[in-house]
Amino acid sequence: LVAVNALRGSTGNLIATSEVEYVYKRYKMFNFAFAWIAGFCTVCLICLSQDFVLLWTGDSTYLLDNLTMIFVMFNFYLTSMRYISSMFKNVAGLMIQDVWKPILQGVVNLVVSILLAQYWGILGIIIGTTISSLIAPIWVEPYVLYKNYFKKSVWKYLLRFAFYTFIAGIACVSTYLLCSLLPSVNVVNFIIKMIICVIVPNVIFIACYFWMPEFKSLFLFAKTFLTTKVFKKRKTVINKVVENNQIENKENSKDIKEDSNE
Repeated sequence: LVAVNALRGSTGNLIATSEVEYVYKRYKMFNFAFAWIAGFCTVCLICLSQDFVLLWTGDSTYLLDNLTMIFVMFNFYLTSMRYISSMFKNVAGLMIQDVWKPILQGVVNLVVSILLAQYWGILGIIIGTTISSLIAPIWVEPYVLYKNYFKKSVWKYLLRFAFYTFIAGIACVSTYLLCSLLPSVNVVNFIIKMIICVIVPNVIFIACYFWMPEFKSLFLFAKTFLTTKVFKKRKTVINKVVENNQIENKENSKDIKEDSNE
């Protein structure tokens, strides 16, 4: 969410000054980046959250059952995947076209959650949230954006969304199976699981995404950003330090000369 807020201003400038096709390419690149981030964070939460709670509290009664945990993390993934489409839609001024969406989502969420909570408790409430997300915002926001701004079929987005979700699912299952080889919960195993969560999903993502244009665009974007922003800023800081040192050396030399003259 912080990253989305940081991008909001530059996205507004992009839409105001660029052609639609160029904006579309940037949109796909940012959507790909957030799919990567959402998948990675979901993997880490699924594999580490239960162990973290157990290490923190030392009481297994605070743990959620596995099915509830899966739906909680799936809701997190769906919410994260909405950020870019929602931001581009709002920045493009397309707020009126889906004014009915939150009403539909709220009604479905309330009704389904109340019904399912009677049978499954907290799991039923979480499932109600998942169903309401799938019924309304997960496709309505990109539909409005694609139809009214990009002038393209939303099926392109939905197929790519399904592909990203499938790859994220593979990463989740693979990483969870590897982490399950360390059943005992202690600090050492938790650190090892953290290392597994950092390496395994990212290797899977690189293997599955390296051929995509969005991957190449994101790589070039990151390279350009680091070159022009980070390294340039670092160079500026180094130059300032050198200048300060030179000034101090000059002042010291003046003081030495004055002392010698005295």
